Amino acid sequence: GGAPPTLLPAPRMVPILPFHAVSRTFRGHVQLSTTTTAPRARMSEAAVAPEALKVPQQVRRAVDLLLDRKATDVVVLDLDRLSSATDWFVIATGRSDTHVTAIADNLIGELKNEGVRPVNVEGLRGGRWVLVDYFDFVVHVFHPAAREFYQLERLWGDAPQHHVAPEESGSPAS
Repeated sequence: GGAPPTLLPAPRMVPILPFHAVSRTFRGHVQLSTTTTAPRARMSEAAVAPEALKVPQQVRRAVDLLLDRKATDVVVLDLDRLSSATDWFVIATGRSDTHVTAIADNLIGELKNEGVRPVNVEGLRGGRWVLVDYFDFVVHVFHPAAREFYQLERLWGDAPQHHVAPEESGSPAS
């Protein structure tokens, strides 16, 4: 026996729960799991250059802007078949709270100049985890400790992952 699982309305944004708490989505609801087993993260074989990504142009532009500000460990998750909330996650890490904020500010400002405005921005003042929601894709910029704690790649372990390698510096200009 026991009580049935708790069902909550599914939020538009990714739930901010420990990675083991969400077990599945059922008809627009998030079912909270009582187990502590996390899904295994599936890793791509090798890092790819930004221009080699098979993603929408705006997602590729976001990746380029993150790399322009020296974001590290950039990963693109394809959520198209897994989530009704968004199609893509772009996850990146900054070295400090100030760096996280600078990366996110640059992303928001440059895309806004190109006519792409976020639906929602969260965490910009704190600098630990900035979430920028562009509806079709969501950019997460983390402080290293916050990224390790929330482990979004493990939460979305069934999603195809593309690790993005920054372009080599010193490469010849064309």
